[in-house]
Amino acid sequence: MTRKLAEEESRADISLTIKDSYENMRPYLEKTPKVMEIVREAYRQAGIPISEEPIRGGTDGARLSVRGLPCPNVFTGGLNYHSVYECIPIPSLEAAAEVALSLVKLSAEVKTLK
Repeated sequence: MTRKLAEEESRADISLTIKDSYENMRPYLEKTPKVMEIVREAYRQAGIPISEEPIRGGTDGARLSVRGLPCPNVFTGGLNYHSVYECIPIPSLEAAAEVALSLVKLSAEVKTLK
């Protein structure tokens, strides 16, 4: 495609660089099952039903996972992400805060992630 564009637009120099923006977190989380155990327990403590679905996303968590800090996507309470209707209802925000506090408390007790 780049060559075709260059031929059609002889006035333009065209170059294309393709780089991975982030990796899949799954392999990193599979190496450290304790992380997901902690997340599941935080959900239980907050009274939130556990629903695990593979999704695309989590650029920051993926980058941290690659660097050695496994970071799954965790409930934030938001709705309609990346739309003009994106929001976070107050009860969801409160539940997300409860999950975050539980994660901190549970993580403080961890000696190893293996």
